[in-house]
Amino acid sequence: MINIKLKKTILVVLDTILIMATIVPVLVLLKECIEAAIVGTIPWGFGYGVDYGEKIFGIEAFFYVMSFYLAFFFVLVALWAMLYVFTSFFTVFTLVYLKK
Repeated sequence: MINIKLKKTILVVLDTILIMATIVPVLVLLKECIEAAIVGTIPWGFGYGVDYGEKIFGIEAFFYVMSFYLAFFFVLVALWAMLYVFTSFFTVFTLVYLKK
């Protein structure tokens, strides 16, 4: 049987892994949005072949890339939201369990 100290350690490690798994996708999305704001991005559907439309920069590019990710990766966003809720409840459970 697993002793209490080992069980608490496993809960803390598992909670840390869940928190990291929740934070990493947000950081990747922010990196892509900030990079698009600085470097610029060509909106999808503007121009074909070598005749591209103008690049957009700044907050417009930031919101364009963010809305692109949220719209086209909606299933992943929904899975991330469920992971976030589960991680929040698991963190509360871990804190309550560790106080015992």
